[in-house]
Amino acid sequence: MTVKRSLIAIFVVTFSFVGATFEEEADNLPPDLPTEPEWHDVIPLGQDVEDPAWQSDQDILPGRERVVRQHSGTVSTTYTRWGRKVCPNGAELVYDGVMAGSGHTKSGGGADYLCLPIVPQYGSTVAGSQSNRDHLYGVEYETSDFDPAFRDVNQHDAPCAVCRVVNRGSSLMIPGWNSCPPGWVREYSGYLMSAQLYTHTYSSSSHHRTQHICVDEQPETVYWTSSSQDGALLYFVEARCTAGGGIPCGPYEDGNELTCAVCTV
Repeated sequence: MTVKRSLIAIFVVTFSFVGATFEEEADNLPPDLPTEPEWHDVIPLGQDVEDPAWQSDQDILPGRERVVRQHSGTVSTTYTRWGRKVCPNGAELVYDGVMAGSGHTKSGGGADYLCLPIVPQYGSTVAGSQSNRDHLYGVEYETSDFDPAFRDVNQHDAPCAVCRVVNRGSSLMIPGWNSCPPGWVREYSGYLMSAQLYTHTYSSSSHHRTQHICVDEQPETVYWTSSSQDGALLYFVEARCTAGGGIPCGPYEDGNELTCAVCTV
């Protein structure tokens, strides 16, 4: 009997101690840290980054976890709409911005075009311009010899929009087509563009290659730009067919500007 009473006493004391410890740990947790997913508290796409909910690590981590868990059963894909500030009908605007790229007369640097948000968020910085850094510039249309939609935006800078569509899990840019395969949804169509081609006959040899992108057939401009800055540039793309070559003559005509389409499924 004495042994049984001793065991009961030890159990009660231990349980009381553990319970007190849990209470102390609970008191030390951030008051707004959720213990279960709060679906109503998911930060929506396009949420203002200045919202206090994004300002501390304690808030960011649970918030992002809720976003992942809330969308875990939803298929979606993203793409960039080059040359426009808005997304097509049925797509969400993640953010809009300005096109940027490395200077066209510079060697080295990045070869891709970027969609930069209008307002950046900086981390650590070094004062002044550093000569060994890659320098990003706005991207200008060089389209004075094309149809009116592109002549009107010549030497203006190009905008961009990052878009998201749900219930479709893949996105694809098709060069040379302005339509999509059966079963795919055309998000937008336009013209294939990249940096200017330089050959050995030009005196400058410091121009670099860029990626090929699909620029919307109804291009817009960054409204505060008008004069030529010649930072990064956009030119149309033509195919060159040769007898016995990989690009077949007949379907492809030398000198014809190539179209493109961005498709999702």
